[in-house]
Amino acid sequence: MIQKSIPFPELGIRWDRLWDETGNGGYVPEGDSAILFGEVREEISRICRPMYCYEIHEGRSTGERIEIGKTILSPGKRIAGYLTEADRFAIYAGTAGVEFEEYCRSLSNGGNIVKAFFADLAGSVIAETVSAIAFADIAQKQESLGLRTSFAYSPGHCEWSVADQKALFSLLPPEPCGIRLTESGLMIPVKSVSNLVGIGRNIEKKPYGCAICTFEGCYKKLKKQKK
Repeated sequence: MIQKSIPFPELGIRWDRLWDETGNGGYVPEGDSAILFGEVREEISRICRPMYCYEIHEGRSTGERIEIGKTILSPGKRIAGYLTEADRFAIYAGTAGVEFEEYCRSLSNGGNIVKAFFADLAGSVIAETVSAIAFADIAQKQESLGLRTSFAYSPGHCEWSVADQKALFSLLPPEPCGIRLTESGLMIPVKSVSNLVGIGRNIEKKPYGCAICTFEGCYKKLKKQKK
């Protein structure tokens, strides 16, 4: 397994992206909220220890499921269908870190509701950024070998049940990057990500994210409908 820590400044966090998580892009904290937001930013920059890890396995997609050794993944026909040209799969996990999880818990337990809200939004952006960095690392290495990569797909998105998280994590060492799974397949620390990427000489990037999501109640789709 390849594991890498990311110095927090290298994440290049766009703090203005936090409000996109609430559907209120462009919002700027004012007054006391601005002070608390500044405190959260400073505290996170000191304690956050983001990291990611990945392994690459040989496997195949039948168009209905993905077979990696004896492990069967069931992401649904749409995702599995996108990956039929793959003969390898990168499995990766990333996290904002245990320290960040403890920080958020201390805010909630201490009744710091506003700071806890800011920290929760920040954690989502941090996890997404770690995922993007991990994906870029994998894609760059595969490109140097003359291979192409698909987009990254994750349990819990589109038709892929979060229950498949356990099968996905079985392809990584126990508690990769300090991430453990609950009985229902949720990741702890909460601000963590897991993804599967198809690799092959002929694979093509197919629709991703909102383009294949079937959840009509998503605020991002509602925002587009209002425009």
